[in-house]
Amino acid sequence: MAGHELDPTTLQRVRRLALASRRRVSALLSGEFRSQFRGTGIEFETVREYVPGDDVRALDWNVTARLSRPYVKLFVESRERPAWLVVDRSASMAFGSDERTKADVAAELAGVLALAAMHDRDATGIITFKAGIDAVLTPSCRADQLERILLALHAGESEGGGEFRDAFDVLERRLLRRSVLVLISDFHAPHDSARLARLARRHDVIACIVFDPRERELAGDGLVACVDPETGRRFMLDAADARERAEYAALARAEHERRLELLRGCGAEPLEVSTQHDVVERLLAHFGARSRGGAR
Repeated sequence: MAGHELDPTTLQRVRRLALASRRRVSALLSGEFRSQFRGTGIEFETVREYVPGDDVRALDWNVTARLSRPYVKLFVESRERPAWLVVDRSASMAFGSDERTKADVAAELAGVLALAAMHDRDATGIITFKAGIDAVLTPSCRADQLERILLALHAGESEGGGEFRDAFDVLERRLLRRSVLVLISDFHAPHDSARLARLARRHDVIACIVFDPRERELAGDGLVACVDPETGRRFMLDAADARERAEYAALARAEHERRLELLRGCGAEPLEVSTQHDVVERLLAHFGARSRGGAR
């Protein structure tokens, strides 16, 4: 992890957040939610040639047909699945039209998910990035891991452009076993679809799309000065113009649908979280539906 020095006030706030999250999650978290971070109990390992006594239900018909002699699949017991939280802390995440910014929600999401994954001592790590990698914590079950994750989430301000490229570099070097990857971002910057699809073929990828309602509708009654925080481009919009409001909403809707389509096409599971959502309740609703078969 990159070195960060936090002032005592910030450190105290981080510790209070950890305690508050633990109390809330302990009160609200269901077994189904925690079980999303657990393996299925067995994982495919390899194939070998059939020998008398093998369970015929384990036959790998594709390999058998290709080699013209019977082969069986071998599995290994595996319930532990490390969790990697990949958090965007670029400038666009600093936006918020009410009390919370997208960066605040991303930090709360990551903190709650880390607490949930570590509840049964599942190894959890984090990557935060801005213009480049900001912090890397390898998944661990150590006693102070949650506080180290929270410190990484609150070190410095959101700034600069942000892409997943460098984070994917880290993951591809370090992922040695099937893992849970939670990507937390507004996904405004383009991501490498081919690499994300490659990761999703091997790992369980959840894409948490953090947004603010004002990003999807033009509100107000006059000229609105807008700036892209990552490129610096400035422009004006007229919120009093019904046609301009409609065009803005249509473009935002189209961009939103394109983002969902890209993520699903890569094999990632989208989860949308607004700056106005209660994070814990939103997660419980999503993972409750997931455990009932409502999501992948």
